Amino acid sequence: MTTRFLIDNCLTTRLAAVARHAGYEAMHLLDLKLKTREDWDLVPVSRDGAWTLVRRNARDFRGPEGAPGTKGQYRRLPEHHGLVCLNGPSDGMDSRMQEELFGAVLAHLQTMAEDPRGDDLAGQVVEATIEAAEDLVIHLRRYDLPAGAWDAEEASFTSERKRPA
Repeated sequence: MTTRFLIDNCLTTRLAAVARHAGYEAMHLLDLKLKTREDWDLVPVSRDGAWTLVRRNARDFRGPEGAPGTKGQYRRLPEHHGLVCLNGPSDGMDSRMQEELFGAVLAHLQTMAEDPRGDDLAGQVVEATIEAAEDLVIHLRRYDLPAGAWDAEEASFTSERKRPA
């Protein structure tokens, strides 16, 4: 199954175009006329549409970093089509940084041909994180949620980032 991305309202609409350019199906919530949806309303939309949800603020959906799945919107789901979280600095991230983070996730997925999971994110979370705007490294973390869904170990990657202009 090819991953389909649903971009949350808290992110730029350009991320859908970035995913389509990389060969994925993608829609922004605005495309689906779901502008005013709350977080808890997104769970059935992503589940029923077989969408991998792309959003900011991983904590709201996966729970605390040290104990994913213990809290958050995805804790009640025995199965889901994946979650991508773009985590930027505490002082915020602009649309350019969002594109960099999402681009790193897409590049990671496209290199996963050898992995039995491939680019299918069902039952998984990928987090792309930049701690500070001046950082030159994007940290990628891919893990199962709920834990053990793929019986595979968590994978962490780093990606060099272009120097901000």
